[in-house]
Amino acid sequence: MRAAVISGLAGAEAFLSAGGPWWFGFHQAPAGPANAQGNRSWAGHGRLTMPVTAVDASTVGDAPARQLTLIADHLDEHPLPHSGHLVPVDAPDDLAAIVAATATRATSARA
Repeated sequence: MRAAVISGLAGAEAFLSAGGPWWFGFHQAPAGPANAQGNRSWAGHGRLTMPVTAVDASTVGDAPARQLTLIADHLDEHPLPHSGHLVPVDAPDDLAAIVAATATRATSARA
């Protein structure tokens, strides 16, 4: 099920090329297929025009940024190779700085 949900996303080929990640077995998302279909439908005609930030942790690499590149007009990518899956736990100061920078960017964009 998880591979079916993820396989439609940009960058999924590289992400799944060595098989599913170890953590696939630990996540339960009953609405996963419906959410994935809704996201694909929206992404087919929608754009994110506001400043968007992708945080790339070691467990997912640059997959978030590669996926968002397809629909975000103003994307900032922040790789955190020293962080694992739980960025707020592994790199709270880095994440706080990224969130603050994104808020500043969003405020500047509206001015």
